[in-house]
Amino acid sequence: MKNVKEVVNANLEPVILVFLVSAGSLSSNTVNMVSYTRKNAFAVGVTGPRKGEVNEECIFNVKFELADNESLFSKFVEEGSNKLRTIEVEVKYSDINRNTATKMRIEEYRFKVKERGDYELKFKKSATEYITKRITII
Repeated sequence: MKNVKEVVNANLEPVILVFLVSAGSLSSNTVNMVSYTRKNAFAVGVTGPRKGEVNEECIFNVKFELADNESLFSKFVEEGSNKLRTIEVEVKYSDINRNTATKMRIEEYRFKVKERGDYELKFKKSATEYITKRITII
């Protein structure tokens, strides 16, 4: 018959081993974590329809430049009234910049309204310039 010390040691060894392996994998994951900073990117081109229908999505393809290969598209930020909207591209930039090569990206901006009329969409091209798209909803 085994004594109490042998039983406790035999049962604790696997627990200690699992703990040490888990602690090692946690520390290696925290080293690889990347944080991101949100910034605006300027549109370099926008294509889309000139006409649309009430309650149907109109898709505009927005082309913009990312500062590096680690960047990720975040969202479109809209401001303005119902008939006139200003749209900016929000991008998440990695705090760890491994590659400084720029790249172009195209994302879909989806426009949908419940009222007929003429709408003006202004996509920010620079701090003071816009790419303006007009669409008539019937």
